[in-house]
Amino acid sequence: MQPGQRVDVIKRVATQLAATDSWSEIDLVLDQFGFPTSVLWNQDMESYVIHHIKDENSDKLATIYQYLIGHASYSEEPWESDEFKLFLTHVASQKSMAHTLKSSLQFYGIDSFVAHEDIRPGKEWQLVIESALHSCHALAALLHDGFRQSDWCEQEVGFALGRGLVVVPIQFDLVPYGFFGSVQAINNIVSQEPKALARNVALALLRDKRTAERLIQTVVDQLAEADSFDQANKLSRMLANDAPLLSNDHVEHLRRAEKENSQLRNAFHFNRYLSSIEAKIDATHSVDDRFEDNEDPFGEPF
Repeated sequence: MQPGQRVDVIKRVATQLAATDSWSEIDLVLDQFGFPTSVLWNQDMESYVIHHIKDENSDKLATIYQYLIGHASYSEEPWESDEFKLFLTHVASQKSMAHTLKSSLQFYGIDSFVAHEDIRPGKEWQLVIESALHSCHALAALLHDGFRQSDWCEQEVGFALGRGLVVVPIQFDLVPYGFFGSVQAINNIVSQEPKALARNVALALLRDKRTAERLIQTVVDQLAEADSFDQANKLSRMLANDAPLLSNDHVEHLRRAEKENSQLRNAFHFNRYLSSIEAKIDATHSVDDRFEDNEDPFGEPF
């Protein structure tokens, strides 16, 4: 850990501990992580923490940092947006493929983390990777030769599975195995262009109830700000044909956007697909509205 990094970590740890506003809790945490404490102190809490941790080794600093704020304080580092966050795990030799897929996924509003390009020089790379794993909404694994031999790739998949996240295997040279061997993989992709692969990843995430709601909102937001007729047509078609039922709020958001965004207003298929979504919502509501709030649809009124 470089001196500048130490300063950053020390200050963040001190701020976080001081925010507890409890001397006993501060001493408890410091003691459990092997830092000294003092009985007498006549300055503020933040200065107290700085005084007691500033001369300790970097490993101890990294450990207490991770416990307190390691997965949160770098939230601005792995991700460019707060919408759908996808961790892309891959072998080092395929970083170009991962980068290309990341770029293609942006079409759907999906923000992807690729370690080889998303960690800035000077940052503790392991902390940033752990931050991304703690905060991602799903993980996609690019299964090339060497994946099984990579301790990092296997740990990243295991971490995501341990969090109960959706893991999307993308089969290149390797069939899914182990704990994610039963997960349906995206395969036969040797001839697929990155845009087609990105679409298949988005579809896999839309079809899983753990990720569908968040991704729908992400795609709706991306569609509202579409910067081309092509994007307006393709995203509205995906929402109409492949997404679970949208809400009235989603449709109202897009109708408002249509007034402001000429790429929506003048896209050849946008209005047709949005009308289709509206019709599905209306049909669902018409079934629900047949019964009054105080009636049992399967028996006598309450």
